[in-house]
Amino acid sequence: MRIITKNMLLLYMLSLIAIIGACKRNIDGFVEDPSTSRAFIPANLKVRTVQDSAIVSWNLGALASGKKYTYKVEFATDTLFKNIEYTQTTDTLAVKLVDPVLTVNKTYFARVRVEPFQSAAASRWVNTSSFRISGQQFLKIIRDFEITETSVKLHWQVNAATTGINKIALINGSVTTIIDITAAEAQAGEKNLNGLIPDTRYTVQLIADKKSKGLASFSTLKTPVYTKTLSPSDNLESAITSAADGEVIGLNPGLYTISSFLSIAGKGITLRSITNNPANTKIRFRELSLVGDSAGVNLIGLDIDGNYGGASNSGAFLHLKGAGANGNAAAFKSIRVENCWIHNYTRALMLGNYGPSVSGSTPNAHVLKNFNIINSKIYDINPTGIDSYYVLSLERLQVINLNISKSTFYNLGCGLINLSWTLTGVELPIVTIDYCTFNNIGSQNKYLLVEAANRITFNLRNSILANSPLQGQTINNVAFKAGASSVLNFSNSNFFKLNTASGGTKLSLTGLAQSSNYEIDLGWSGSTTDFSLVSLPPNSPLHKASTASNTVGDPRWAY
Repeated sequence: MRIITKNMLLLYMLSLIAIIGACKRNIDGFVEDPSTSRAFIPANLKVRTVQDSAIVSWNLGALASGKKYTYKVEFATDTLFKNIEYTQTTDTLAVKLVDPVLTVNKTYFARVRVEPFQSAAASRWVNTSSFRISGQQFLKIIRDFEITETSVKLHWQVNAATTGINKIALINGSVTTIIDITAAEAQAGEKNLNGLIPDTRYTVQLIADKKSKGLASFSTLKTPVYTKTLSPSDNLESAITSAADGEVIGLNPGLYTISSFLSIAGKGITLRSITNNPANTKIRFRELSLVGDSAGVNLIGLDIDGNYGGASNSGAFLHLKGAGANGNAAAFKSIRVENCWIHNYTRALMLGNYGPSVSGSTPNAHVLKNFNIINSKIYDINPTGIDSYYVLSLERLQVINLNISKSTFYNLGCGLINLSWTLTGVELPIVTIDYCTFNNIGSQNKYLLVEAANRITFNLRNSILANSPLQGQTINNVAFKAGASSVLNFSNSNFFKLNTASGGTKLSLTGLAQSSNYEIDLGWSGSTTDFSLVSLPPNSPLHKASTASNTVGDPRWAY
């Protein structure tokens, strides 16, 4: 009898262990019975955002078919759901929330559970990953030439969807200032914001009552502090030669001429027009060489004309060379071209091909970490296409970051970028082209975009490319050459009339990972120099094609 009692007790304990083992502790710390809870936990939870709305959806649990459950959905700003901003119950398999219930550009998390059903307790929560809504976008892209040290001019679409716009939220870090929009400004679709802080990042939000109608960010310009200021009667060449490292030379409006082969050796300087306006400050500039370690230059608000003597054009504007001998090792300082017009050179914009003459013999002898072209126009560089140099011939230069943004390029020979020599090293080129317009480019059977020997990362987005090659010329039948394992992206852009010869076969974009692109012919020819998109229909997809739901191409042409 005692043996039987012990066996029964042992059997009872084993059964209890089995029952407990079949249960598990859920995310909230409660022990749940899978025979009731697991059967109806929401499955395949996902969230999809579209401009001003977020849709959270899910499927029935594995064994929940035929049953009608009630679901509880919570939206919070933290993963622990300590700050719950909105709660909703529903008997459907999805909920949709729209601005202003959710705040535009704010990070949210959502979770869903099944409410108690019959004798079963509530299920455990199922969570989404983070998400945010971008909101409706009726703000037009902000143009750099309408940003100063203390002001910005905003533009927006005037249509039925923007009726009721009455204020702008100006956000600087944690400080938000609400600015009223007058009826006249609302009708005109534009407003000047003044009294801003120089060198500051802002976000602006266009608002109609409580609903967001547009969101954009910009940075005010830094207030320049000039080491010296010059007038056209002064000797600019002498001022550059005698300048110390870090000097900022301001140029008053007028015409300046540098007809010699000028060098900046072992130092970095800035040349900037006082007005920051290339339309009234021009330099007829034959050639500028950056020589040796720490040589660099910033060019801001200038018209740089290669027709230095009034009768003939120079070959190339910028040259990167070693000190003592052209091929000697050099770690250059950065190059920045901002709000400039550069034109009338017969060979190239820049030559970075003075390094060692044998590919790979002295790896990375010439290094440039940052090269930026911003809000500029580059045109008439080898416009006949008869020279064999790329616009940026950087084949013996290890350039780490090459960024081209909000700029226009037209009438250019050969191709855009040459990185064709084999260079070794950890830091390989990252090339980013963003919000640019290209027209009438290519010759000498070269690659239209990039010729690279090394592995590179290349991102071309939010841009317009049209009309290749130059009249009477040919280009390679593919747009791109790059080393193995390169990352090559082409997205959110428009292209048309890209051929391998005038009237020839269509250029192949093989090798580029493409997404969200259009092929809309805008009617431009090779001789077009006005790329305005004002005549585009209001409903043209190109007005919303960019990654920020704005107009593609150089913003100066957007409206």
